[in-house]
Amino acid sequence: MKKLSDLLKNILVIDVKGSVDIEISSISINSKNIEAGSLFVALVGNVTDGHNFIDEVIQKGAKAIIHESILKEYKEGVTYIKVSDTHESVGIAVGNFYDNPSQKMKLVGVTGTNGKTTIATLLHQLFRNLGYRAGMIGTVVNKVNDKSYDAERTTPDSITLNKLFFEMVKEGCEYCFMEVSSHSV
Repeated sequence: MKKLSDLLKNILVIDVKGSVDIEISSISINSKNIEAGSLFVALVGNVTDGHNFIDEVIQKGAKAIIHESILKEYKEGVTYIKVSDTHESVGIAVGNFYDNPSQKMKLVGVTGTNGKTTIATLLHQLFRNLGYRAGMIGTVVNKVNDKSYDAERTTPDSITLNKLFFEMVKEGCEYCFMEVSSHSV
């Protein structure tokens, strides 16, 4: 649990309706993942606009909404934070939620057309063999030291990414080797 006011640190807020002095249990960009006490960030995508799901997430227990569009209705007991760019804001908010774990490790991004998986895997394995605690984020698998997690895409969304970074820091990782697609850059 984190205070909403702490999650908004370094976010350019245009307007607030409601209290920022509330506890937030989680952050989500997907209406299916909302739980009681969540902060929902309404992202405007190529296919779907998260603003269309605001009523649904409130019914599921969201306490706060970060949005960029003008809303027709503001419900009592919910805090609304208007920003100019929800995509930028979610990265900052989720970083704040997990105490900015990416700043507590050395991150090595592997880019290019071919070979990202091989290079990231070899670097992770080399550093583990040298005795370092290290994580890896890749197309095939994500690793925290020697524990493996299934990967859904080359570069996870900012929420998944920060959860992985947080787990790595918690497990003492000094390094993270990460495949970085041109799309995510």
